Amino acid sequence: MAIIFTYPLVLHLADMIPGCCDVWFFVWDFWWFKYALSHSLNPLFTTHMFYPLGANLAAITATPLNAIISIPLQSAFGLPAAFNLILLFEIILGAYAAFLLIRHISKDDWASMLGGVVYAFNPYVVGKIMAGHLNLLPTPFIPLSILFLLKLFERPNPRDAGLLGLSMAFLAYTELQYFALTSIFFLLFMAYKLWVETGELQKFLWRTLPIDKSAPLWVQALVCLCAAYFFLGCVFIVYYIVYTVPWLSYLIYIVPILLFS
Repeated sequence: MAIIFTYPLVLHLADMIPGCCDVWFFVWDFWWFKYALSHSLNPLFTTHMFYPLGANLAAITATPLNAIISIPLQSAFGLPAAFNLILLFEIILGAYAAFLLIRHISKDDWASMLGGVVYAFNPYVVGKIMAGHLNLLPTPFIPLSILFLLKLFERPNPRDAGLLGLSMAFLAYTELQYFALTSIFFLLFMAYKLWVETGELQKFLWRTLPIDKSAPLWVQALVCLCAAYFFLGCVFIVYYIVYTVPWLSYLIYIVPILLFS
């Protein structure tokens, strides 16, 4: 279905690239990663932009995971074919990952197939392909991360915990915006599970914040909001430091600083 959806791309894998505008940045990014790594250079910094100062690529819409995967494909088939193959496989894997997530929730194969089709083959995806936004295609790591999170809550085990961490890491190295949004969903989901199903979150807040259990609910909520405001202020300070000290920008790949940006 991905071949039909992107037709006639399959007939021009090696000599055409779909989309416009931003697509050329991602094509260049694939080339740069291969060139930089083969010449022992830092792939997250280049003087090919804003010469002689150079440009820090760690905080822009680069897709390091896709770029690394493209290296053997570039060697085997060339740069245009490598880009097109990654585009096709990302759509296919996104549809399959959505299928797995929906089947886990609904236990219905037909509904799962429909959900996978809707997730990966919709007008939003067409728009992103035409605009050249490779980083905003339906990545498989969002549904996979949610799937492993659900499994982990249903039956805690090291395997699903490791797969959840791996999926989130791959998501961060694919698109930081999706990583930030998925992290927010995870926080809300876990807060809901802890508050509604176990009540542990409320007990934790009572232990850590100066909340009087006999106080009205609105007072308790106000204390929580003040604590959150203080925390966010600290996050914004870290965010500012990271973006003003160049070498610290690499922290965004291991610390979710962009979560509140």
